[in-house]
Amino acid sequence: MRKLIRSELGQSMVETAIVLPVVLLLLVAIVDAGRVFHSWLIVTNAAREGARSASAQQPWTTVEPRIEAASGTWLCDGIDLTCTSPGNNIQGVSGSSVTIQVSRDVTLLTPIMSALWGGTVTLTGDATMQLE
Repeated sequence: MRKLIRSELGQSMVETAIVLPVVLLLLVAIVDAGRVFHSWLIVTNAAREGARSASAQQPWTTVEPRIEAASGTWLCDGIDLTCTSPGNNIQGVSGSSVTIQVSRDVTLLTPIMSALWGGTVTLTGDATMQLE
């Protein structure tokens, strides 16, 4: 009887049952943060590609597909494109600047990240270049 009372056979199972959900939730939160960072890189690169194309004074019908190609199939759904000064014409005075802004909402997967940031994060990438 004394041997059964001092036995620690169930202790490790109880500790694992307590710690495992917390560790798994942290692991998924890290993966979710990695998804958001990767999405931010894609949005920023798409804006940079669009600004580079616009700085060569190409028409908007050429710039927009460049942005979509740089973002890949992931970003094309729900993408927001904005071109400021000189607007969608882009045929401005050499030396003036053109700004391309790309934004997209990313849905968070984990409850921790959703509680902190409200379920979705709006990522915005801006790039400004001078017209050639």
